[in-house]
Amino acid sequence: MDSFSAILLAFLAGFIFLYQRWSRPILWSTKPLFSRKPMTTQSTSDASESSTHGVFKEPDLPLDWLVGTQTFELEKRAIFSKTWICLAHRSRFHKPGDYQSFTLAGFPLFLILGKDGEVRAFHNVCRHRAYTITKKESGSTPVLGCRYHGWSYNTFGALIKAPHFDGLPSFDKAQNGLFQISAVTSGAGFVFVNLEVVTAVEGPDVGLLDAFAGRGGLVSRNTSPWVAGGAIEGAFNWKLGVKLLHLDTQRLEKEVAPTPWLANLINCFQRRQGSCTLFPTTSVATIHGTRWWYMINLLPLAPEKTLVRCDLHCSERASKAQVEKTMDKLMVLLQENVREIEVEYRTLTDASRESYIPSASKESEGHQTAILERLQEHVKLEKAQGSQIHPAMRKRRENPQFEQAEQLCQSLDCVASAGMDISSNAPAW
Repeated sequence: MDSFSAILLAFLAGFIFLYQRWSRPILWSTKPLFSRKPMTTQSTSDASESSTHGVFKEPDLPLDWLVGTQTFELEKRAIFSKTWICLAHRSRFHKPGDYQSFTLAGFPLFLILGKDGEVRAFHNVCRHRAYTITKKESGSTPVLGCRYHGWSYNTFGALIKAPHFDGLPSFDKAQNGLFQISAVTSGAGFVFVNLEVVTAVEGPDVGLLDAFAGRGGLVSRNTSPWVAGGAIEGAFNWKLGVKLLHLDTQRLEKEVAPTPWLANLINCFQRRQGSCTLFPTTSVATIHGTRWWYMINLLPLAPEKTLVRCDLHCSERASKAQVEKTMDKLMVLLQENVREIEVEYRTLTDASRESYIPSASKESEGHQTAILERLQEHVKLEKAQGSQIHPAMRKRRENPQFEQAEQLCQSLDCVASAGMDISSNAPAW
């Protein structure tokens, strides 16, 4: 009987191993979601030489691909100014006034929940002097106030108070609300933004993401509450950080989901949900064998600096201790990967090297190709126009009455600079 049991267990172990190797789907592809145009691999300078089987040759990528300010500025115009980017999940916002702030490739913005239950996005700058509105990473307030001259806005972005301007007959509050950013919340609760300034922006294709969420048990905006979040600032270019969108969480699974051997055996026959990668900087992934899932965002700060944000969700009730344990383990794993990429970045950008071309990998080659294609397309548009194109740029409305009020504000600034306190003592939002 003992011999038979040993043979049976050995057979099951071998079968399980083969099954896992065959059935483990990774729900990302080399063609990132929301990239609807065919991929090309020519260089941004329109070089004729192309890549082979998705592996980049040196002429395919600019020499400053990972370090250049010029390339980074082009990425801001070609990608981050006009691409739908997933930043958060609806469960992050509970009551009207809840907000979360971001800086995306130099664009300060925030998401806020309105009284109508809709999450909206705005540029995080006052319409008067472009002073920052929300100082904190997250918070909650029904009224957003600028501490410069006391302009105040509601959760819809409408201007509700403008000292020194309210009495001007031609000053229209309705025309001086916060600059709104196009925002869409998918059926499964994922919040996307697009900074492009156009009358109508074609919405993101969220079908694959919402389908993934359904299969992973994330279901809807109401059943996947946000439980914790954290961020790590990494010393590397965001394009190299794409590897972080494909974390290997097998060690994490064992640490946060310890179950009896029989449960582990049953788990082996359950298909892994893997991860769903969203171009250009986001991934959503489940932790196999648990009801935990997480979102990772790469937020470029500079050519050589990236903020890596991680938000943890759970589709079932979890204790504070469970949340802390899972988040701590996840952040340790993320920190280890960030440090590895920092070492790789320092090696790639060593002054003794002739180029800064990263080696292509299965996880990143599709992203690099998509990024390169977007840059090429935008360069062609700028060449045709004869000047740089800034899709997210907005213009201020000005008139004689506005200038009159501006002169008054400038005189108040002079008084303040002389040592007199004219602040409104507004809280730091």
